[in-house]
Amino acid sequence: MAILSNKSLFQYPRTPAGKASLLDLATESTHRIVGDHTGILFEADPDVVREYVPEPLELDGSGRVFLKNFDGWVYTDRQSTEFVSEERINYTESFFWIPCTHKGEIYYYMPFSWVNRDWLAYLGRAAGMPHKIADVQVTQFHPSDPVYNGPREGVRICISVNNVGLVLRAYVDLKRPIWGEELPFRIGHGECPKYVGHRYV
Repeated sequence: MAILSNKSLFQYPRTPAGKASLLDLATESTHRIVGDHTGILFEADPDVVREYVPEPLELDGSGRVFLKNFDGWVYTDRQSTEFVSEERINYTESFFWIPCTHKGEIYYYMPFSWVNRDWLAYLGRAAGMPHKIADVQVTQFHPSDPVYNGPREGVRICISVNNVGLVLRAYVDLKRPIWGEELPFRIGHGECPKYVGHRYV
């Protein structure tokens, strides 16, 4: 993420070594982010969707909305020399993406998003993601489990967000792998869809 390349932007609270920074690990030059994405595509009332997307962004009238969820891990070279707590490296976020276009280019507008870490909420506001702190949970995989050792046919992935009450609950039953042209967009290996949102700096 280019926005993370300038460590001085995210040094709060300021300390001599910068290691108390909210985004200390994510701004390390060796940082890597990996995790599991879950995406649910649904069609809502196009008129209602239009109310949530500001001009001059254009919609195709389909009412399509993505519910995206990510259970992520931040790794750096520092983990080979010091203990880093799970709260500083693991996070889970859930957000809505609405496909739109601007000047002929495809974007995704993000009207709502929730995350379970303060440091990611801080980054999100600067990056145009309207993160709110919440209890965000997504079914996790573990290599030792005979069923939930990875995505496969017949596995159910559940998602929930609680923020002063239940915000959303969803699930998806996996049926088959899809690749290439079947994917609505690609994420991973340096590729990320372009999204737009209101930035707070």
